[in-house]
Formats: sequence, structure tokens, C-alpha cells
Amino acid sequence: MIINKIIVGFVVQKFDSVTKKALSQEFISGDDVSYESVDGGFIGNTCSSIENLPYLPLEMVQPEILSPMNIETGRGQKVIYAFDKNGYDHDQEDARKYLKFGETYTVSHTDVHRSSSQVYLQEVPGRGFNTVMFANKKD
Repeated sequence: MIINKIIVGFVVQKFDSVTKKALSQEFISGDDVSYESVDGGFIGNTCSSIENLPYLPLEMVQPEILSPMNIETGRGQKVIYAFDKNGYDHDQEDARKYLKFGETYTVSHTDVHRSSSQVYLQEVPGRGFNTVMFANKKD
């Protein structure tokens, strides 16, 4: 039988208030544990059939911390449409019309101007998007 072990605890997230960036997160487990079947049926607060199995570490996967796109990002490099609230209203409307939030796109070229910059994407020929809406994709 497949059994779900439910562990109640807390998530502690660390932020840097100066740089306004998330730094890390960790899960701190409590003593409250219960067991259920995969269909959600309650088994109990103890389960002798799995109590002697090896302990599994409660490591959380750290989120990828994204920074705005480098305006010197070159042709063929990948960017993510990651900041849908950045830019002017018309930038946001245009991006919602042509792009999917969270998707990766390939840079065709970038036009850098005094007050804003536009990135052109191979997947959307002939249309520029405000660079503040993108993050560089890490390899």
C-alpha cells in the first residue's frame, strides 16, 4: 500500500531588505505527523508499517532568484518573461497579447535607448518588448 506521511511544520524565508531579494527558505518540521492513503483516507497518527524506514531529509528546493535582464544580452541567448508587472501599461498589455508568462524566449536583438530598452525575440518577429519584463535564463 502507498502511504502519505503528512508532516506539519513551518517555512522560514529569508529576505535582504536592502537589496529587496529573497535569499533562501527552509522547512522546520513540528511533531504533528499523520498518515493517509493516496486517496486521502486517514490512517492515523502512527503507522507501524513504515516507522522503521530510513529518515528522508526535509530539504526544500530553493527557488531560482531572478534578476532583470542584462541589456547587453546577445542574439541567440535565452530570456524568461518573468516580470509581468514591470514596464508601462502598454508594455504589459503588449506582452500579455504575444507572450506567455514564465516561458523562455530567444533574443534576436536588443535596442538600448536613454529611458527604456526593447528586446526583440525570435519567436515574435518584428515586435519589441520592454527589457524590464525579462530575466536572463541561467544555463
